[in-house]
Amino acid sequence: MKHGKIILSKAITVNGEEVKELQATEPTLGMLEGAELFVTENGEFKIDLKTLPRLMANVCNIPLSSARQISLQDMPAIMEFAKDFLPVSQTTGA
Repeated sequence: MKHGKIILSKAITVNGEEVKELQATEPTLGMLEGAELFVTENGEFKIDLKTLPRLMANVCNIPLSSARQISLQDMPAIMEFAKDFLPVSQTTGA
């Protein structure tokens, strides 16, 4: 299973501590449960943004309330990690 770091542009609070670096793990199918993933005609994966906080909480083993603090500016870092386990990783608001 792959592991990686996601460096955040702004610190978030995790269990009472300020954190600017998250340890992420390649998700299992169980971690993806409830995430709205779509595969396009081109075989690209798309993730509905409204399910991304729960997915980040699972992948980084942090509370959902902490994942909801992650800045949108950090999407490139999140997608950089995600590209290692999805053929093409993109997010949508759909």
